Amino acid sequence: MKQWMDVWLLRFNVAKCNCVSYGKNLDNVNHIIQYQMKHCILHKTDTVKDLGIIFDTQLKFVDHINTTISKAYQRLGIIKRNFIYLTHTQFSFTV
Repeated sequence: MKQWMDVWLLRFNVAKCNCVSYGKNLDNVNHIIQYQMKHCILHKTDTVKDLGIIFDTQLKFVDHINTTISKAYQRLGIIKRNFIYLTHTQFSFTV
């Protein structure tokens, strides 16, 4: 990784880097293997958000789906709260 960073002149913020292992039966592996970058041990996590998608260790996307549904309900609540006093005649659109 260090060679790649040197070739492309890129630096990583180690504090923002996480380590996630994907697959089944990861209990034994997670306790043995430690990944490090620039002599700092990377934090192990069960979920990571990359490009707006939440990935978990088994790639089931349950957390991502629940978060998306929660955001949709929040936006629906805002719409309902702001348009509660509109009548049908005020709500008609002209195209």
